[in-house]
Amino acid sequence: MELTSSLLLRKLTWSFATYDDGVDFVTQNHDLTLCCRVFCLLAWFTVIIIPISSGSFDSFPPIMPAVYPPPPPISYPYGKVDCYGISRLESGKAVFKSNWDPNEQFALNGTDALVIAELPNLQYRAVGLKCDPDPGLLETGYRCPLTYFVTSANMDYIPNFGRDSTTVRLRLDGRFGTHDLMLWPQWYFEATRYLPYVLKKPCPDKLVNHEYRLAWYELRPEDFELEPGTVSDIGMISLDLRRQVLALRSKLYEMIRSYLQDKSLSENDAEVRDLLHCNLQQRYACIALESCPQTYLNTLITFTSFQRHFLEALACLDYYTKWKELELRASCGVELPLDTSIIGCVTADLSVAQKFFEMGVPYWLVRPISAYSRYLHIVNPVELEKPEMELRIRDEIDVVWDGAPSAPRNRACQTLRIGCINVGHSAFDRHPGAASSASQHGSYSSQDIVSWAEEPPRPQLSSPARLDHSLSSSLLKSSSSPSIPLFGVPYVLRQRVKIGRQINVEKFKEPVSPNAPEASPFWTFALKSVNPDWRLVWDHRNQSLLRGYPVLDPGVLTTSSVRSDVYFLAWLLFRSTCLSRTLEPGMRLHTATTRRGMPKPGPQEWREFLWQLGKAYSLRSDDGHQRPAKKAKIVDDVATTFDFPMPGGSIVKSIHWQGSKLISSASILGGERALDRRTHQQIVWDLYDHNFRLELLALDCCIFPRELMPESVVGMWDEMVLGVFPGQKVISIELPSRDEGLGSKSWRARLPHVEAFQSLLSWWPGEEAAILKKMPVGTTEQYVMEVEKLAYPFYCRTFFEYFGRAPCTPHSLPQ
Repeated sequence: MELTSSLLLRKLTWSFATYDDGVDFVTQNHDLTLCCRVFCLLAWFTVIIIPISSGSFDSFPPIMPAVYPPPPPISYPYGKVDCYGISRLESGKAVFKSNWDPNEQFALNGTDALVIAELPNLQYRAVGLKCDPDPGLLETGYRCPLTYFVTSANMDYIPNFGRDSTTVRLRLDGRFGTHDLMLWPQWYFEATRYLPYVLKKPCPDKLVNHEYRLAWYELRPEDFELEPGTVSDIGMISLDLRRQVLALRSKLYEMIRSYLQDKSLSENDAEVRDLLHCNLQQRYACIALESCPQTYLNTLITFTSFQRHFLEALACLDYYTKWKELELRASCGVELPLDTSIIGCVTADLSVAQKFFEMGVPYWLVRPISAYSRYLHIVNPVELEKPEMELRIRDEIDVVWDGAPSAPRNRACQTLRIGCINVGHSAFDRHPGAASSASQHGSYSSQDIVSWAEEPPRPQLSSPARLDHSLSSSLLKSSSSPSIPLFGVPYVLRQRVKIGRQINVEKFKEPVSPNAPEASPFWTFALKSVNPDWRLVWDHRNQSLLRGYPVLDPGVLTTSSVRSDVYFLAWLLFRSTCLSRTLEPGMRLHTATTRRGMPKPGPQEWREFLWQLGKAYSLRSDDGHQRPAKKAKIVDDVATTFDFPMPGGSIVKSIHWQGSKLISSASILGGERALDRRTHQQIVWDLYDHNFRLELLALDCCIFPRELMPESVVGMWDEMVLGVFPGQKVISIELPSRDEGLGSKSWRARLPHVEAFQSLLSWWPGEEAAILKKMPVGTTEQYVMEVEKLAYPFYCRTFFEYFGRAPCTPHSLPQ
């Protein structure tokens, strides 16, 4: 018989007397036990009291040997009726009986049972869930059950929570089985109070037209397209799927921005930090899906991570815009309908169960079997429903979390990011918004953090000044009014280097080469304005990381050499692999600059690597010379940096660029190597562009160390850095369709990025930063030029002082 709680709630004429679920089992013995105790009392009175009162012991009966009942059979451990009054089968399974009479009228409350089932095999003890002690054999010779039972007063089924293990593991579908917040109701904790409101996957007939259907889409191998011409098995999801991801991300962004503006909230408000954190994480996953080729497994992990963060951010937004008000209305006695579109939660707290019952939120209440009461209203005893999801484990991914349910475990499936292997107990990361002390990081001390001029301004939330139709603008916008610094103050260095080094002064000049794209005169002037004196370089721990180049040094391809053709083609083979493995596995955006703490390859190291790669892929013939051990080690080190196993044999692959085949494998065997001049310039432009993006990010991470920031602030600061780049990406596998960014010929195309660059640099230490902070934002060519004259030299000089070499600067896109 299927009943809904709404039918029962309308019958409000009378109710059973209230009861205490925690009543001791001694007071709940059935009539048979009571009769036995009365019989024993009468026997005691007859045998002991009567002889004593008569003064004679001669009539005392002889002592008989004790008679012990036989041990209960293993398959019948609790008796037909256990010590709590629950009927049992021979297997020991509880048989609950409905006490609901359709002719009688009563109202359920949150601790009653529209459905009820025993939970015999819960694999952990959740926080707040009592565990019955084992008293051993009872007087009846049977054992006391130590199981749990589950009830719900507003749902018509009970998931089998006994299938929920303590270990959080990645499953074959890229999700986390019963630990995945989008698939299975999680245990309720205040730190993740918004998880009950995660949207549940609709039934198939409704999913087809659902506005968020992509959030439950099952990624298939046929959705994965291998990158043409790459030397690794990497690729991206289909273009149509990428567009859908971008549209969903943009829709959520607009919803969050509207809410924050309507409520006049900022990033400093603690109540919305979870919301902003989830939004940033789904945005980062979207950026990776849009622009970064990965293996299929990493793409699958990134795609499902985007889905989880999207649904979690949406649940946060629904909590603030809908459920907080409904909670208030329910507390005032307003009757609310059940919302079956959300996933609900599990709890052991009676008050939480009652609250969600009144709010119309799906819930399941778990209690020890000793809390069962015969006064419990039972409508439908049901069987536990097994999880209908992929539970087979991906063995190549280690355990993400191991432990009983908790708020950190609820977030555990969100800690696995791109290619994260052996992450261990990564769910112990600080909760978004939790401040971290500088003293927790051995590399920095409070004395090293020196303020400059005046405190940085506090960002305010406002509509983006310019939102391109293809971009999703940041939620951040700088304000000129000083307030409490949100990001702290810059890490100001104190000592210069004491040992001299060789500075390549030619790098401060634009190369004269037919392969070089057109340079901006402002950037050309900025490079020439730097004084390349090694004594001006700061001494700091990350100094060596960018002595080399994050991606190939453009100078390798602009310098005239007989090997240039091989370098160009080898780089096209390796480009996707290099870009896809720039981000540190499982880490945040800023680790793109410090992968494994290994220094980036320098120009000569890149040359040796590409020359050897050319041999492996039949781009050149074997010269017959044995490589010196030093050069062999250089090649091995570069390959290790990018997790790339150098092939031992000779492989032939076609050469592709921007989705088009430039040279076929047959032409490679025929000796064709040449590319046209426009392609040469596009390739070199791409090297300048990616190096600039990664170098700016690296420099900013030195000035504002991310490990000194709370996680939520790291995300907001990275948003500010990304605002400088077209597309707000640190990596882009595809060239833009038009000339834009800080190297564009058009001042209008440079304007939004110059404004973002000014905003970022105004937080840095230095006199120029203070001037940039005071400069009013404009919309004219004069404004753009004034900022460029000051900001570009300031950036180039600061970069040299931190890394001891010239930076790569933006150039105009070859047409």
